[in-house]
Amino acid sequence: MNREAGMKRRAALGLLLTPLVVAGCGQNTLVVTAPAADTQVHPVVEAGQARSILDAVDEAVAAGVGADDTTETADARLLGPYLAVLLARARVAEERDQKTDTPDEVTREALVVPRAHGWPRFFLAVGRTSSASTYLVRVLRSDSARAPYGLWAEAMMLPGASLPETATDASVLGADTDGLLLSPKEALAGFAGYLNGEGKGDGAENFRRSEYSDQLLQRLEADQKGLKEVATVSSKHVAVDETPLAMRTDDGGALVIGQLRQTYTVKVKPDSGKVKVKDADLAALAGGKDELQFGKSFTRSAVEVVVLHVPAKDSKERIRVVAAQKGDVEAEVK
Repeated sequence: MNREAGMKRRAALGLLLTPLVVAGCGQNTLVVTAPAADTQVHPVVEAGQARSILDAVDEAVAAGVGADDTTETADARLLGPYLAVLLARARVAEERDQKTDTPDEVTREALVVPRAHGWPRFFLAVGRTSSASTYLVRVLRSDSARAPYGLWAEAMMLPGASLPETATDASVLGADTDGLLLSPKEALAGFAGYLNGEGKGDGAENFRRSEYSDQLLQRLEADQKGLKEVATVSSKHVAVDETPLAMRTDDGGALVIGQLRQTYTVKVKPDSGKVKVKDADLAALAGGKDELQFGKSFTRSAVEVVVLHVPAKDSKERIRVVAAQKGDVEAEVK
């Protein structure tokens, strides 16, 4: 992990001057042309800016959201998958007549700041809470020059995992960057395929087993066995259609951060009776109370964020999951 501290302030003049013509009696015309565009990449934030951003984010997290909030009305410092999960939890709390949990304070142990020229821009803040046994990787993202940085994801590092060291220039990489075992876009889609194929099938050899994937596949297998007499259980993971966030690591690989969507479906077999949803939060998300019964099907949708280390193409390593976040956002019964 790179610790970004004490960075010198850099100022980039983004002024594009319209050519100015100055005419004088008996003098040659003087033309002042626009300066060359700045094509260099710079750190997306400085240490002081990062602290201010995290202060504002922590205030927004502490304030939370209400059951009636939407992506349009919520604080602009809460974004993407993190906000989607937060809104779902607020709906569940209202349905169950409960208060939403007060979030734990997250310490600030390290910053991982890439260099970039365009948008979206992002940086990582690594810390931990009093209730977590491993570190959290907080993804702060801004989608345009006018958009403030907000908390886009808060992924928990897997036991024993560590962030790879970022390269000296820590450049942001494009979705189709080559020279890697898989491009960032291919890595994200490939991981979804790895989960769908239950760790087998085409491309599975590119991925290392992880506690995250094992838990998902074990849960699916247990539900399939437990309900095989009355229902079929299926799961599908899809890479969300957006550009993954990626930066270069010093081993020639990349740190890739992206979003998946999981659809988990239970279909009752004809004339097999009904199935209970015993998870009170899931029942509430589907509009029920404590327990819910269904006679046709039950579908739950979850957002997932994965932080992957993708090795260089000539490496003997495989893609590994460094951190992950998952949360239910929708549920429906028929």
